Parts: sequence; structure tokens; C-alpha cells
Amino acid sequence: MVIKAEVRQLEAVQAIIDHGSFNKAAQSLGITQPALSKLVALLERQLGVRLFERSARGAEPTGAARIVQRAASNVGRIVDEIAAELASHASGALGPLAIGVTPSVMQGIVPAAIAALPGGAALSLRVIEDLDDRLTPLLDRGEIDLIVGPVGGLEPPPPRFAEHVLMEDRFFLGVPQDFAVGEDQALSLGDLTDAPWILPAQGSSIHRMIQAFFIASDAPWPHDRIETNSITLQEHLIRHAGRIGLLTSAQMFRRPPPFRLMRLADVPARRIGIRKLRSRMLNPLAGIFEETIVGLITGSPARGTAPGPSL
Repeated sequence: MVIKAEVRQLEAVQAIIDHGSFNKAAQSLGITQPALSKLVALLERQLGVRLFERSARGAEPTGAARIVQRAASNVGRIVDEIAAELASHASGALGPLAIGVTPSVMQGIVPAAIAALPGGAALSLRVIEDLDDRLTPLLDRGEIDLIVGPVGGLEPPPPRFAEHVLMEDRFFLGVPQDFAVGEDQALSLGDLTDAPWILPAQGSSIHRMIQAFFIASDAPWPHDRIETNSITLQEHLIRHAGRIGLLTSAQMFRRPPPFRLMRLADVPARRIGIRKLRSRMLNPLAGIFEETIVGLITGSPARGTAPGPSL
């Protein structure tokens, strides 16, 4: 089936659903009711479906109309994006670009990449920090353009997503300076279950990953724990409250740690990367940001790995 629906036809369907009648929808669009009816009738013939059931109470959308409504909402978003990019272009700015960032990479690698963006042009850049479980729906709806965070989990991503691995992200144990373990002692999670921990809360891939680490080590989930997804609170409590926690090299990228960092024998690395929608073509600022963050990582002493603490 070849469908050549026009934006005004999709707008007509949306208006009828919003107002509940052809007459009110026509008024909202500034056209006559016969003209609106003609737009809808033509779209119905193109699609081969009935979009509305008319009655004395108004116009009731069919299931097919709801499908068209979703397409109409996407068209509206695209038109808004065009307007925003044209406005940026007219002002000489690059963008707009909306980046979703998970908490650990917001502390280290992403701020470094933003600071390293080439100068010479104004930027229209928005950064949204949240858990990956909440960022993914925003990416699906087109509210953000890409996500920087964990990629390549145990299951492959849905086909609609494209993932680009940036780095192997090593885990370290953050401990207070007076932690009673020698620097060269090999530690495992099973040795530490009675220690006071600070751990990520539910709702993110890193929480599920760390729980899997404890299970794989045959170690119970610590009973003395504070759970939070605030990296700032995590680091503060390691430094000042005598707690221990897992940190990553992406989190500590180019940041001198204010506490001791120790290796763990039974915790594998994860991968950090960029996730995008395959169907979406992004503006040039997205490419510049990706090139910048890749350049920072590959320019580090360990190619392809963030220059985390030397332990």
C-alpha cells in the first residue's frame, strides 16, 4: 500500500479527536466543515479504513484513527524540530541537541566531552540526567536525541536502537582512607558483605548489574546499606561516613579520587556507549559531540578505555 498522507490531513484527524466533532475541529483549524470532511474522506480512501463514527454526540475515533493519531503526533514533533533547528541556524548556533545521560557518566566523561567541544560557534545543547530505564522512553518519543550510558547488556537492544560502544568501564571499590585493608590485598564481594555499603537504588541497569555481581559471588545483598542513585551522595558518604561502594572508571574520568580505590577480583567490566534510534537522522551537533567524546577516550593512555585510577 502506498500512502501519501499530507500533514494537513493528519492535523485534521488530531483536531477531530481533540474536539470530538467535525464542526469544532474545523473552527480550530480555521477551515470550513466541508473542507475538513473532504480531507478526512480522502485519507480514508487512501488508507482503506474508516476513521470516525459520526453520531448526534459527535465524532468517535476508530482504532484506525488512533493509529493515525500517533503518526500525527510524530509529525508535529518533527515540524517543531525543524523550526528549532532553523532558529538555531539563523542565530549561528549549532543544534539543538538533547542528550540523555546516566548518573555515573554525568560525573566524569560527559562533562569532559562537553568542555572539549570545539569553540567558534554558539551551542543549543540540553543535557538530561536520569536513570537509563527512564531515559529510554524519552528517546523513543523523540524528546531526547541520544543517550550516553551503559550499552550491550545481557540481551541485545531492540532493533529500533543503534548502539555504539565507546569504552570498557571498569568497576572499583571506593573505600575511606583509613579502610583496614592493604592496597595489594585481593578483595571479593564475599569478603565485604558485613561492611557498611552505599549502593544504587532500583530502577537502573547498574542496580541490576551489581545485584548480579553479588549473586555470582555467592554473596548476600549487604544488610547494612544505604541505597541511592545520587553519585554526589555516594562519594560524600564514602569519604566522610566510612561507607564503601562501587565506582567506575567513567565516573572518575580525569577526576582525582578523594578516597582510596581498590580492585575487586570478581567484578567484570561493563560497556559505556551511545544509543540512538536507527530511524532518526540527527543534526551536525550530534556528530560533533560523538567525535569529541570518542577523541577523549581513544586519546587516553589505555586505548578504548577511560583513563581510570591507576591501581
